[in-house]
Amino acid sequence: MLEGVKAISFKDVNHDGYSDIVIIGEYITGAGPQGVVPFPIADIYFQKKNKTFTTLPALDQALNDQGHNQTIKDVIQYVSKQRINVN
Repeated sequence: MLEGVKAISFKDVNHDGYSDIVIIGEYITGAGPQGVVPFPIADIYFQKKNKTFTTLPALDQALNDQGHNQTIKDVIQYVSKQRINVN
């Protein structure tokens, strides 16, 4: 369950000349002893040449599984080491 938006950025994270959107949401599970402790989930929406946006679910999964989702800076540093072409 989404608790709130922790951060949002409009930046060209894959250096293709198009502004991308990075969002970090804070979620809670609502169950169990840690159910109300928020945790971050990051998603990136890459802008394409035709001005639409696309996601790369495997990249988002890796960001979150490896803990590169705490800040926008963390996300950008991780993505800058990847070769991402959405066009």
